[in-house]
Amino acid sequence: MDSIYQGISVIICCYNSAKRLPETLQHLSSQIVNDKFKWEIIIVDNASTDNTSLVAEEILVTLALPNFSFQIVSERKPGLSFARYHGVQTARYHLIVFCDDDNWLDKNYLQHAFTIMESDKTIGALGGQSYIVSDGAVPEWFEEYQEGYAVGKQGHKTGYVTQRGYVWGAGLVTRKELFLTTVNDKLPSLLTDRKGTELTSGGDNEYCQRLILLGYQLYYCEQMIFGHFMAANRLSAEYRDKLYKCFEVSSGVVYYYTEAIHFKKSNKLTKLKLLVGATSHIIVNVLRRRKISHRSIKIFYYFLGWGYKTNNELRIVKHFYDA
Repeated sequence: MDSIYQGISVIICCYNSAKRLPETLQHLSSQIVNDKFKWEIIIVDNASTDNTSLVAEEILVTLALPNFSFQIVSERKPGLSFARYHGVQTARYHLIVFCDDDNWLDKNYLQHAFTIMESDKTIGALGGQSYIVSDGAVPEWFEEYQEGYAVGKQGHKTGYVTQRGYVWGAGLVTRKELFLTTVNDKLPSLLTDRKGTELTSGGDNEYCQRLILLGYQLYYCEQMIFGHFMAANRLSAEYRDKLYKCFEVSSGVVYYYTEAIHFKKSNKLTKLKLLVGATSHIIVNVLRRRKISHRSIKIFYYFLGWGYKTNNELRIVKHFYDA
């Protein structure tokens, strides 16, 4: 692995982002940071068909900021997960901020991120709060569904939110070495984030679940604020329903992790009760020639190691469960 220096790498993954980038970069150019760390912006052009890279370079070369640099790289394999991985591999600095191409980070975002992550090494992922910005009218139903759009608060107040199970990928802060040892070729993400115009999701949730199994904390800072721009077409009922349908598809894999976390935190008596219950369930259903529930199979898998060669998803989850 290349040398990693003290500082922050802001990774912006882009698919046809030429129109969205100017405002996003304008907000980043207003960052107020002290001289204790350097920082960079990494533009990952993820198979764009517009002039994303050209627009990014035209703006970035004009930024005369202290302790600042930038990179523009290309990831031809479509998908946010692949773009983020490429960006992290490219990063010069030890802290990573995932800034989506429609995230408008407050001027103190990076400074807060650096201070918090340096003060507590148990934090694996850090998130902030956001507010909606749109070029259209915000519908009445939005407040009820805003969590799915990564808008609002991620906690009642600043502090640990590990029990929540995740922080949004939008504005997420983590550590380079931790990311690369948690998501890599041997341990690929089981969920794919968005691909072009597809709304596949769950990669950020899965990353946080892996961190929890490894013993890291999730943290929320209410002072880390960003605007989340929503084009009018993303605020239609049709788009909303499609988005939440994708959440349902990814929930099956997320369930593996949440169950593993629950089992790992359970005491010996609770684990024994779960094992006895699962054993009885399997025996009864085998005798009656009925289908065995996934829950029972998972319980056996976690405690006895069954299914290692036949279920790749459980094999990967168990790797983090046993860590």
